[in-house]
Amino acid sequence: YLNIPQWGGETPMFNLEDLKQTLQRTKEKNGQGIVWEASPSKFASLPFLLAANSYLKDNMPVDSSLRLFCSEMFGAAQNSIYTLLQLWSDDKSVTVYNFMQDNKYKIPLYLQLLQKAVQQTQNETSVVKERIQELKAYLHYMVLYYDWLFDQKSYQSKKEKAAATCLYLAKVNKLQIV
Repeated sequence: YLNIPQWGGETPMFNLEDLKQTLQRTKEKNGQGIVWEASPSKFASLPFLLAANSYLKDNMPVDSSLRLFCSEMFGAAQNSIYTLLQLWSDDKSVTVYNFMQDNKYKIPLYLQLLQKAVQQTQNETSVVKERIQELKAYLHYMVLYYDWLFDQKSYQSKKEKAAATCLYLAKVNKLQIV
């Protein structure tokens, strides 16, 4: 059983090193399968599930698979996006449980990497630019979610933030980011 990511509103919350160790143990013990619990988040889970499956089926190292994913999906921005994925899965960058509140303070770094990716993909195909737009939409969701979740006001006074987050997700639903 492996949980990617742990529950956190479809935001990144897991440790890549733990994933690699679990996959290694599964191979060493000749596991016949593994049960995944993963969010449907396009960026917080799916690249890592792809990398895990590539390792288990084809012996492709997780980092190599993630790099290939970034290269094929984001072209000239591959290194920026790879760095972003690494930050989202580093136990020194992303905190879980009660300390999850710290994650909202890392948003400026994520946005800086995203801005760099936007600049790097100016001459890319429209498909790559669309993927960058999806990533922008996902980061905007993260901003809204953290703003709502960690607001110290009462439930009653932060209902508008919850509603704004829901309305935003409804507007971008076709992107299937969460």
